[in-house]
Amino acid sequence: MRLNPIYRIQQFIQALTAELTTTQAADIAAILGPELFAVFGQLSRDEQYHAWLVWQDVCDSQANVELQQAALLHDCGKAQLPLSLIDRVWIVIGKRIFKKHTKRWGQLTPQAATRWQQPFICAEQHPAWGAERIAAKQASEKVIWLVANHQSIPAVFPEGYAHDYALLIAADNRH
Repeated sequence: MRLNPIYRIQQFIQALTAELTTTQAADIAAILGPELFAVFGQLSRDEQYHAWLVWQDVCDSQANVELQQAALLHDCGKAQLPLSLIDRVWIVIGKRIFKKHTKRWGQLTPQAATRWQQPFICAEQHPAWGAERIAAKQASEKVIWLVANHQSIPAVFPEGYAHDYALLIAADNRH
């Protein structure tokens, strides 16, 4: 997790001001198709903008369509338990102060968690939720795998996935 204060301030400002243009949204729709674009559309405005930045980054590396789709959809599970900007700040602070506890809190169900534990549930479980969402919309196995694993370091990579995984993680970490 990136703790650079300047990066976090930039991220905060981006969250307040981010908005895709009509042209950017049309470009995204062309890559995702109508079913997956509907999933993308459930993300908050700032999450959509973050996904667009990650997508632009992987496109710079001549990314294939599956990696482009994974870049756009990697955080789509966050729509299941939407986070406010305060929740996101709390995740960064909480993981720094309560490192041992936040992993455990992230395993709770939303119903079993207190309000202040819920952001950690989304932070921990959104990759699996996102994979479920896009699997229901017939995303490819590779896109589903990349979304499901974008916050972990898998012990084993399916053949041909490691390079795309590395590009996605690097792009996500930069944005």
